[in-house]
Amino acid sequence: MPRLSKIRITGNKYDGFQKQHRNSIFDLESDHSLFTLQNGSGKGVMLQLISQLLLPGTAWGKRNGNKLEGMFYDRYQVFQPYTFHVVLEWRLDGSEDKKLLTGICVSAHKQQSTTDEEGKVGLKYFLYTHEYQGSSRFSLTNLPLYTKSSDQVLGYERLEEFIDQNRADFIKYSKTAVSSLNSEYYQYLSSHGIYRSEWEIMKNINRSEGGLEKYFSQAKDNKALFDRLIIPAVSESISYYNEREKNSLLNIFVDNVKIARNLPELLSRREDLKTLSQMVDPLLSNAEQGLRLKETREMIRERGNNYLRGIADRRTFLENELRRSQREKKKTESRIRELNFESENLKYVKKLRALNELKAEQEEAEAEQQKLNKQLEKLREEELQLKLNQKYLKLEDLESEAEGKRDKINSLKERSEFKELEAEIRQLKEETAAEIDELNSKVKESAADYYSYQKYLEQKLKELEAEENKIEQKIRDEQQFKLEYEHQEQKVEAEKEKLAHFFNPLELETPKYLLQNLDNETAELDSKLEKLEENLKEQEGQKEKLQGQRQQTAVEAAAQETVVENLKEELKKQKEAEEELFSQLIKSLNLDRFEEFYSKQWLQQQQNELLKLINEKEESLQELNADQFELQLDLNLNDREYWVASLEQKRLYQKIKELDIRVYYGSEFLFELVEDRQKYLKDYPLLPYGLVVVYKSDWEKIKANISLAEISHFAVPIFINHQLDGSDSELPFKLLTGKEKNFIENKNDFEQWFSGLQSKEAEIRETISILERKLKNLNQLNYRAETMLAAESAAEIKTKLEKEESKLESLQAEIKKYEQRLKNTAAKISALKQEYQIKEKKLTELKENRKQVREYLEAKRDLDKKESSYQQALAEIEHLDKLLAENKTEQKKKQKEELRLENNYENWLEAYRKFTSSLNEMLSDQQAELKSEFKKDELNISPREQYPELFAFRQHNSYQNYEKIISLQKKEEERAAELKYLEESLQKLLSEINELKTELTQLAADWEERDYDFKNRSQLKTALEEINEQLKKTEKEAQSLKEEILVRRGQLETRENELEEKAAEIKERFQRSVQSWDNVELKVKELEIKKELSENKDYLSKLEKMILNYQEKLQAHNNLANKLQYYQLEAAKGELNAGIKEELKDSPAAVIESWENDYRSIENKLKSLREKTEDNFYHFKNDVKDVVENITLKNSINEKLLHNFRASDYQYNYEMLNSFKEYINNELNTIDRNKTEAEEARQQWAERSSIHVMRLITSMKEMISNMVYHNQRGFAFPLVRLRRDDLLPDDEQEVIAELKEYFLELINKFNREEIDVEQLPDYKLKEYCGDAALFSRALRGRYPVLQVYKMTEKNEFLHARPQDYFYSDWESVIQGKGNGPEGSGGQSLSINAFMMMMLLNYKKQRFDKSNPWTVLFLDNPFGKASAAHVLDPIFKIADKLNFQLVAFAAPEIIKTEISERFPVFWALEIGDTERNQGVVQGQVIYGERRAKVD
Repeated sequence: MPRLSKIRITGNKYDGFQKQHRNSIFDLESDHSLFTLQNGSGKGVMLQLISQLLLPGTAWGKRNGNKLEGMFYDRYQVFQPYTFHVVLEWRLDGSEDKKLLTGICVSAHKQQSTTDEEGKVGLKYFLYTHEYQGSSRFSLTNLPLYTKSSDQVLGYERLEEFIDQNRADFIKYSKTAVSSLNSEYYQYLSSHGIYRSEWEIMKNINRSEGGLEKYFSQAKDNKALFDRLIIPAVSESISYYNEREKNSLLNIFVDNVKIARNLPELLSRREDLKTLSQMVDPLLSNAEQGLRLKETREMIRERGNNYLRGIADRRTFLENELRRSQREKKKTESRIRELNFESENLKYVKKLRALNELKAEQEEAEAEQQKLNKQLEKLREEELQLKLNQKYLKLEDLESEAEGKRDKINSLKERSEFKELEAEIRQLKEETAAEIDELNSKVKESAADYYSYQKYLEQKLKELEAEENKIEQKIRDEQQFKLEYEHQEQKVEAEKEKLAHFFNPLELETPKYLLQNLDNETAELDSKLEKLEENLKEQEGQKEKLQGQRQQTAVEAAAQETVVENLKEELKKQKEAEEELFSQLIKSLNLDRFEEFYSKQWLQQQQNELLKLINEKEESLQELNADQFELQLDLNLNDREYWVASLEQKRLYQKIKELDIRVYYGSEFLFELVEDRQKYLKDYPLLPYGLVVVYKSDWEKIKANISLAEISHFAVPIFINHQLDGSDSELPFKLLTGKEKNFIENKNDFEQWFSGLQSKEAEIRETISILERKLKNLNQLNYRAETMLAAESAAEIKTKLEKEESKLESLQAEIKKYEQRLKNTAAKISALKQEYQIKEKKLTELKENRKQVREYLEAKRDLDKKESSYQQALAEIEHLDKLLAENKTEQKKKQKEELRLENNYENWLEAYRKFTSSLNEMLSDQQAELKSEFKKDELNISPREQYPELFAFRQHNSYQNYEKIISLQKKEEERAAELKYLEESLQKLLSEINELKTELTQLAADWEERDYDFKNRSQLKTALEEINEQLKKTEKEAQSLKEEILVRRGQLETRENELEEKAAEIKERFQRSVQSWDNVELKVKELEIKKELSENKDYLSKLEKMILNYQEKLQAHNNLANKLQYYQLEAAKGELNAGIKEELKDSPAAVIESWENDYRSIENKLKSLREKTEDNFYHFKNDVKDVVENITLKNSINEKLLHNFRASDYQYNYEMLNSFKEYINNELNTIDRNKTEAEEARQQWAERSSIHVMRLITSMKEMISNMVYHNQRGFAFPLVRLRRDDLLPDDEQEVIAELKEYFLELINKFNREEIDVEQLPDYKLKEYCGDAALFSRALRGRYPVLQVYKMTEKNEFLHARPQDYFYSDWESVIQGKGNGPEGSGGQSLSINAFMMMMLLNYKKQRFDKSNPWTVLFLDNPFGKASAAHVLDPIFKIADKLNFQLVAFAAPEIIKTEISERFPVFWALEIGDTERNQGVVQGQVIYGERRAKVD
């Protein structure tokens, strides 16, 4: 809650009007505060008055003897009404400036008629709140509650009027508005952290002085501490906001105990019936087995008749199959020949398509090669452009620098000392300029001669390179053939060496003859193996057929067995369902069980009766629901302490309330008017059915916000308080009133009526619940009856089961016959396989040798054909090598010539460019320019074989003048050092420029005509690196592609030759030309050929075996009929079906033998079963005598079961035992239904209770974990802790089992002591299943021990690490029990104080997850305790947990050690002067705060 800032008590009188608070205002400064006042002077009164804000009307004292009404009686016990006020100012959490004002205005009046035990004085009061920030004109001190000049306290009505006039700032709550714990007033205070439940605890503590110790004294030991204090506190915090469910577990317990009352008896009876049911099972099983065996014997004889008839039919079938098989054999042989041709043609087409794919790959590679060559040319051009651009940027920089130096030189030459030299230089320059054209012409001729000869060399080198490529290609082609031939020769020799291990050298010299011998041996072995394979396939076919037949029969038997089991289960369930339904119908319709017999017709009749009963129950339910609706409507409307007439009245009230208008129900208004109530009822008879507003302005607000049309829909009159003038105008109609008039006149009548509503509504609700359960059961019963009518009956299912069991036994006999035949066939197959494996191994070796010889012969023939071509290839390679050497020699010669030419020309051109550059620089002021270079398109260039003569430009007159000018310039240099330095720099730059231009020309002669885009050197460098990388990558790809193309050309030639040879082979073998199959999918075709060829070969083999088999079987059927006729079987009675035909088709002798075994076996089984039945019956009679204790049941068993039992009459026994079994099952089902309902009730209560117990445990742990103090050294020091907390359960499952057992124990106790749980009061129920009882049972009575910090003078909790010896058991310290010493008075005080703070702190944290403030009022808490080590923990924990301590004590017991710990210390006393006689007064005496209270 927030901190308490100020307290104001005005006009209160007590102790028979001898003492009073005239206008007491106490400033607490939101801190710990201490009030001292003499004993008997009114400390308890102050606490009682302060508590009125949260507990209006509450009494005080040990037994609540100090009632608030007593303050209105003087010392002579004369009632003297007056008004007093109590106002509290709170400093709200989270804001320093935000405050909340809560006040109460209290007065009293005489009641006219009452039965109240409190007396004839009735309190009247209202509360109000005011919330503000900073300062307010309505602060606690500014409220006009007291006028000092006239010594007058503001009256009740005047304050109410003041609050109403300022309702924009205040919220007012009437007495009735705060009567509910969930009223708006308490919810508003809770929203600010002020909780009523905390004040209730503080009231219990402060009923008398030193109440803190008495509060904890109710816990006598550790268990009581948990049961009476900790668990209730935790439980209250859990259920604080859910008042309606506080007793939900108690209600569930009562309801579920009623349901599960007979659970122990049901469990006992169920075990007895189950034992008896198990005893009957052996005899019932014998009867069922006897019926099945007799039915099986009849089915075996029927099967023998069927076999006898089937033998003749089988002979006819075999003859027809023999003729059909011979025709099929001819067709299959023809188809195999066709498939062999297609298989060979498929190999040819595969090679053809592979060749075409290789050609396509070659074409794609050549196209890719052309593309890569173009890409290379483009990349090289881009590389050249970037290199030119790089050098061109450098050239521009150098020329710009040279131009700057020229400007400096010209400025120096303008000086006077240079004029004479300049004149001479100028004359020489003019002469030289005149000869420039002649010099240009001669140099141009030299350049043209150079480029012409260079072009001639380039053409010659290209011709030689082209010739070299052609020669190299021819050499590669010949080398490819040479390598292939040598590789083939090596393979042939290796193959010959392998064959030498198996054949002698003479045979290998004539491989053709050797191959013919191998072919003959292979053919002979093939023939033998084919015969063995035919025999083996025939036997395996027979085995597969038998296995298939056996498997099919086994599958049918398994399916039949499933059908039988399903039918048995279905029959069992149907019988149980019919008996259960029969019992329920007998019970529901009140029929006599021994006069009714179950059948479908009977069920149909009873269903009609059931529907009639359901209709009657539904009509009753509708009537009850209507009554309940009316009662619930009254209960929903009358949720206050006064009567509400209608729902429209309540809705209109809420709608007006939303407009922030003070509005009252008519009955509420009349309840407040004690004296004038009858007058208002007479003048305004509609007042109880209407609403009352205070002022006319309120009515205007209503009309402005709610339309009159909407108001008229409510049909509720609205009265204005100030306009109720009491006129006696007669109504134009008669008002009919009922008992509601009494509700207005007498509140007790209303309360009795309202309480009667609740009990009546509960009674109807319970009746409805019972009726709904009955209707639900009846509807379920009707649904089951409909379902049962639509389903097959037990009798129908039983007939079907008998037929299916007969089929199952026949199938099981067939399976045995197939197993014997399979065993014989397996032995034959094993012998044939052994012989076949030996011959097959030999044939495999022979074929492998033949294959190797054939491959060697073909390879040798192919090698001989290629030998002449191989010799030619060797000669051609030698000739081409000579030509290639001559070509390379000529290329080297031309390259040397080209290099010599370039060197001579470069040396000459370099000297000439230097001369040109210097001369042009000299002649820059003349209209003449000597060209340093000539573009190729300016020259007359044509290839010439003559070596060029370069012009000797140094002998020309212009060069002589140039040297003279340089000489004169040197003289100038001697005169001007600065000019010399500049010209040297210029010459150096010009030299660099000429070198750079030379490099540009070498890269590209047309460099001056190109465009240069790049201006940034870093971008240019990056682009050049990227181009170089791409160029390397592309060149690598081109070279790799070139090599692939050369290899693929050789592969194409080889494959074309192989294809031609394959076509010739097919033509020779099948006398047919190959087919291309252009649109055929070869993979699919290959699979089809392999599959069909394999199938046809297998089919042919099978046909041959079948023909032989049919011929043998035709001779074996005549001898079988005599065996069957021995057992007096008749073929005419037999039935011929597909199953009989199939069974007799393969091994009729085994079938007949198996039938004979089955017949003899069933006769033996019947004999053995009779003996077993007699033995089981003997044991059953003895067990009945020992087990059954009920005499009636035992006599019934003797009469109906034991005396009538017949060992050999299985049908009679089965019906009799089954009827008895059904009776037992019905009884068990009835018990199970009742038991299930009881178990569900027990489980529900146990689960709900376990959840609640775990919530209690979790909350308790959270509460204790909050009591940790973080001391000066950073240690977490618990002031409270649990020892043996391992006794607490970890999850709900641990608790559920224990509570289920406890539930059963309680039921046994109630039954044994004949306790009616519905009549038990709540306090008794809580003893059995309250929170403390559940907690104790969940822990099996073994509680963890609460330990507390036992403080000493050292105050260890402030600095030390927590140790075990710092703690003692709470029971030992407070109660003096156990082995430990009892704590001192100061220790007990300290422990009780922070234990109380623990309980309150946890509750407030449950409501607010932050750590809000809590005000804790204590009446004389210290006693004689004043030691620091006792007080320190109290105040440290209070500060940690945000507790504001407000203590009241007598001054004589407050020592300095105590008072100095309270920042605010009010020393109060009762005035004894004439003016202040009996008035509470005092002042703050510490901290330089002096504030008097008069």
